[in-house]
Amino acid sequence: FLIISGYAFFAFLINLIGEIIKDLEDVPGDSAQGFRTMAIQVGETGTKVILSSLIAAMLVLVGMVSYKLLRNDIGPLIYTILLVIVPSVLLLYQVVTAENPNDYGRASTLTKIIMLFGILSMWAFNQLASL
Repeated sequence: FLIISGYAFFAFLINLIGEIIKDLEDVPGDSAQGFRTMAIQVGETGTKVILSSLIAAMLVLVGMVSYKLLRNDIGPLIYTILLVIVPSVLLLYQVVTAENPNDYGRASTLTKIIMLFGILSMWAFNQLASL
């Protein structure tokens, strides 16, 4: 139950991050349509601060969980570092430096890749635990 709950929490968090990025990507169209999204209400800078905080919190949590649970399993630990933590750091950089909808589009794609590797980790950890 605890493992499934952990995966569900991280899936929620990366999905929330992805949705906020999509809000930033869609600001021009949403603004023209009169929508009141967080990105429009708080502004781009404020939304980027919230988003950066969420990504940083996710990185800290993934790092802590990885250290606690995987420090003796080198295969799953390397998987997590290379396929979840490094792309998440790149995502943080992309969000901080984003200047236009195309930049946010690339960041949105990266959230999907991180989510995919997170889901695949359930299978991969089982395979890599024997290394």
